[in-house]
Amino acid sequence: MTIGSPPAVTDFESEFTVGFDCDRDGVLDTNPSSRRAGGGYVADYDFSGFVDTEDYDLFVYDYDQGYPWADVDSSGFVDTDDFDYFVAAYEEGC
Repeated sequence: MTIGSPPAVTDFESEFTVGFDCDRDGVLDTNPSSRRAGGGYVADYDFSGFVDTEDYDLFVYDYDQGYPWADVDSSGFVDTDDFDYFVAAYEEGC
């Protein structure tokens, strides 16, 4: 079997935007408190797809224990900034 030459491919550029619409108004939100670095919502702490009291209770427990995953603002420390960051996102619903 003979393998032919690969097709010619020209270089191209592409640009896209990833964002969240927490209030579902069709406009991407600009408030960074609602975004999680790996995707999803900060306040959906248990990744259930819903923001509810279970997320809040779980975050507060992890925060009180000082678990590193409670560093929701990705500062490298679990501190009051994380608590404020989470509560702001929770109040927004995302």
